[in-house]
Amino acid sequence: MAAAEAELPDTIAAMRLSGLELTDCIQELGALGGELTRGVRSTAALATMAEAGVRGGVAAADAAVRTQLLPAAAKVEGQARGAVETRLAANSQLTYTKPLVSQAITATTKAARRLRTGLAVGQLAGAAVQAGRAARDAFEQRAAQEEQQEEADAAARRATALQAAAQDAARLEESERALREQLEALKAKQRQQQQSTRG
Repeated sequence: MAAAEAELPDTIAAMRLSGLELTDCIQELGALGGELTRGVRSTAALATMAEAGVRGGVAAADAAVRTQLLPAAAKVEGQARGAVETRLAANSQLTYTKPLVSQAITATTKAARRLRTGLAVGQLAGAAVQAGRAARDAFEQRAAQEEQQEEADAAARRATALQAAAQDAARLEESERALREQLEALKAKQRQQQQSTRG
């Protein structure tokens, strides 16, 4: 009995130390749960930013086609038509004399050549516009497919992260419950030791 009473203070001190360690462990588990939740939210935010980047690329390509390619093609075609119309209008006002007729024939020949050149430029511009539209459509289709794939991947990542977070949270709760039970057992044992000492 004397030996037990002599060891009792050390036993109580050890039990108190174990209780403090268990309390610290429970607090660390709570902090770990908070960090895990923030990590899941950060992953979801990164997935949202990636989706916004894909949409921004599609909008930029469409703006480039509308603001640069189409106006440039229309300008070239308009200049060619304007030059041909001006030359034909000037030729129609010439007096019918032999030198002027010769000049008119030469001018008309040049105008016809310019017209063919203008038509060729117009065809090239039209082809460029069609190519631009085809490229834009292909890019939009590819971007839509990539966006759908990104959304599917992001959804899968979020589901996996949430599932892992749920599993980790369950394990943390189980560990915390077990630690609390151990802490309560230590407290009960400590009370029993104190009661036996008093008795």
